[in-house]
Amino acid sequence: MATCSAFEAALGCGIVFAALVGCKKKETPEPWTVSQPNLVGRACKLTVAGGGQCQLTSRTEKPTPGDVTVGFDVIVESTGDQQIGVHPLGVKVTDRQGASYKAFFDGGCQPALDYQRLVGKNEKHRGWFTVNVPEATEELTVVFPCIVVGRGDSEEVTFQAHRGTR
Repeated sequence: MATCSAFEAALGCGIVFAALVGCKKKETPEPWTVSQPNLVGRACKLTVAGGGQCQLTSRTEKPTPGDVTVGFDVIVESTGDQQIGVHPLGVKVTDRQGASYKAFFDGGCQPALDYQRLVGKNEKHRGWFTVNVPEATEELTVVFPCIVVGRGDSEEVTFQAHRGTR
């Protein structure tokens, strides 16, 4: 009959425990859905292809404790004769209570929108923009500007985003 020492028994229990903890199913973050994914204005069309939580890789955009990093995958098209510019500083994100959050392109969800690129007539540009919001946030209003190059103005398109599927 084989016997094992207390050390061997503890080691065996530790291995079993580690295996059970390591096998714990990881939770998948809920997606964010958009009520109207295709928005068309005079100068631009914005299609929201999806949204969800992502890992923050930025060294400058640090979420505060209790925040999550949420991003939206968008396709920007120029619908007029003018070029369209996109920039994160113009994106306005607010929650139901009216709190505002700063959008950014670099260091968040990937691939990020290239904010140095101009979108010409009949061209499309796709990428993610990102925002840090409190974890309890359920709904966001996003105002996305399409900056019309050469005219000095912009056109805004607005969409509502909700945590989960609806």
